[in-house]
Amino acid sequence: MARNEPSQQPSSSGSNGTSSSTSNGSAKPSKITVKIVNASFTKPCDCYVEIMSDAPSAAPKKTAVKKKTSAPEWNESVNVHANNESTLTFRVFQKAKLFEDTCQGMAKVKLTSVPRNDNGEFKTDVMNVNLLGKDSSKVGTINLIFTGYAERKRRSAGGQRTVDAAAAAGSEASTSNGVAPPRTASGRRPATAKRDTLTVPAVRINFGV
Repeated sequence: MARNEPSQQPSSSGSNGTSSSTSNGSAKPSKITVKIVNASFTKPCDCYVEIMSDAPSAAPKKTAVKKKTSAPEWNESVNVHANNESTLTFRVFQKAKLFEDTCQGMAKVKLTSVPRNDNGEFKTDVMNVNLLGKDSSKVGTINLIFTGYAERKRRSAGGQRTVDAAAAAGSEASTSNGVAPPRTASGRRPATAKRDTLTVPAVRINFGV
């Protein structure tokens, strides 16, 4: 029986394969490209790599199947829907003709751990990542290259407006007693009355000789 693939709707993307952004508080379109260079493991098999992101609406991607090899070379690049906090999962499957495909090894990569340049873009260095089996033992390695950059989630516009309004209210001018005067119907403050000044009459003093 062939391996049943999960039925997922593909994420909306542009012509360059990057995903579209949502509204308040979500990340901008991803500009992440992952190149699956090659892998190595103990025994030869017909194998391919499945790439999955934990970002919402992210559809899994797959490489081509490499026949009867323990050192497959793919050199395939895929665009990934992800943001800066995403974790990508790479699973190497053995292709089966009659039965379900079996997972040979798995690796997880947090995008926050991928080296970057000063401008925030991923370094185009090869990352050598261990492939782990069911018992978490090492069964091989996979080489990956990340390019582009991942956007951080933006703050909610509504929350920002609330903060700005509170800051503006706190900066209102006050009178000497610490209470701001009320505004008129036109929105203007009434003129502040001048304080009364106590006038002390001059006293004439006569000095006797």
